[in-house]
Amino acid sequence: MRQRLIWKVMALNFPVIGLVIGVIWLSIDYLAADYFTELMDQYQIAPNEIHGMFLDSVHTYLAGASAVAILLAIVVSYALSNRVLRPLKEVSTAIGKMSAGDRDARARTLSKDELGDLAGAFNRMADQLNRFEQLRENMVVDVAHELRTPVTNIRGYVEGLRDQIISPSDASLKVLEKETLRLANLVESLLDLSRADAAEFHLNSDSLDISEAISTALEDCAYHLDSKNLTTVVDLPDNTPRVLSNGGNIQVILNNLIQNACQYSPADEEILIEGERLPGRLLLRFSNRSETILPRDLPLIFERFYRSEKSRSRNSGGAGIGLAIVKKLVDAHGGSVGANFDNGKFSVWLTIPDLAD
Repeated sequence: MRQRLIWKVMALNFPVIGLVIGVIWLSIDYLAADYFTELMDQYQIAPNEIHGMFLDSVHTYLAGASAVAILLAIVVSYALSNRVLRPLKEVSTAIGKMSAGDRDARARTLSKDELGDLAGAFNRMADQLNRFEQLRENMVVDVAHELRTPVTNIRGYVEGLRDQIISPSDASLKVLEKETLRLANLVESLLDLSRADAAEFHLNSDSLDISEAISTALEDCAYHLDSKNLTTVVDLPDNTPRVLSNGGNIQVILNNLIQNACQYSPADEEILIEGERLPGRLLLRFSNRSETILPRDLPLIFERFYRSEKSRSRNSGGAGIGLAIVKKLVDAHGGSVGANFDNGKFSVWLTIPDLAD
């Protein structure tokens, strides 16, 4: 393929070469020949025979020079085209390796022109794909791990009840209910992620009182807050404007952010929820101390199935879906979302359009 491309690039030069030779040939035939005729007349020399000899001689030398020029043009053009297209060969080779399963294949950046930019863009794309593939593999392991534990527990209790090793009781039924809820919550999280992907294509905006929505989210997360003895402080501006909400998606965002703060906050700590009015937007910030999320995790925490806590324990970390859902839904509402560390506290902030007059 590369050889064919080189010849195509070289072929672009041939019309130019032919045009230059044609211009020179016609210039000699008309301009130089006319000047030669005038010169012969000036010296009173009959130009007929000499004029023909002059043109024949010039045409012979011009044909030879043209042949040499074309040959040199082919050699030089081939060498230059080969050099110019070398970055393209690097990209093509790297693509072939990646399609064969080598995820670490990269293209060398051999120039600083557009083709060099192409190689750099390919390498960045390959890095992104490699990271997404790693996250996907981790997701499969995480989901399998989290499904295995409740399924194994349910199976053990069901077999025990069937074989009458375990007698039906409130305690055993509560265990089965707890494990069933774990399965349901995981499936619901995956469904929420799917709905978040589709949210931007099914926007039906309504107005929402953000104060009431935060109160509802705190009620929904009361069990998680009480289990770790966490206190919450809500600091919203006076006359907080209503915001645009696509159905109940803003409520999903708030619930996920509060659950995330509960999940990663140490016991007996405080979760601070702040609001600030910006031109046309409302800024919300959720801050808490965290011993698990570190500054190095910030570029990745909104990726799907990324978890700063690596033990895959449900007690210290979820499936890595919550913040990915938040980002998709905030983007669908035309807002922005980010995270940072400030004074030792981990904060997730978001902006959403408001309906202020």
